Amino acid sequence: MIGSGAMVAFRFRQFKVYHDAKKFRKLCLKLVDKLKLQHAYDLADQIKRASLSVVLNIAEGSSKRSDIDFARFLETSSGSVNEVVAAFDLANDEDLISHNEYLQIEKETNQILDAGCIEKFVFHQRMVVMQIKSEKLIQFPKDERPGQGLEGERKKQYGLRKNWV
Repeated sequence: MIGSGAMVAFRFRQFKVYHDAKKFRKLCLKLVDKLKLQHAYDLADQIKRASLSVVLNIAEGSSKRSDIDFARFLETSSGSVNEVVAAFDLANDEDLISHNEYLQIEKETNQILDAGCIEKFVFHQRMVVMQIKSEKLIQFPKDERPGQGLEGERKKQYGLRKNWV
């Protein structure tokens, strides 16, 4: 869990990955205008929606009360990043954008994925879930059952709420 107190309002604004995603979207929109000039409306629309999804999933996920829920939104955001890259790859293949423009998209994409350590965070949370699921198969003494006092220590042990993002 994120912690015992109130959630910070709009905490996504504190994350570098959120600001990188906004910068990435701005670049995408600039290139989308170029696609529209060439009447590639379907591709342009898909890129606009996917790049918006990158930003909004980071923001929405930051409001979740557990790292596992947050990781799910970051994973969706990461999927949308890949969708944008694939769409621009198609645009590059069809000579709708230059190869240099495509390389700029790839560079910005890598910044988003690296800045947020999205893949590392999501992988870490999957490992936590697997560990917790395997522990449910183990019979704990009464004082170690969830809700019986040591739960917070277990969360610390598994590294929940690391500031990956």
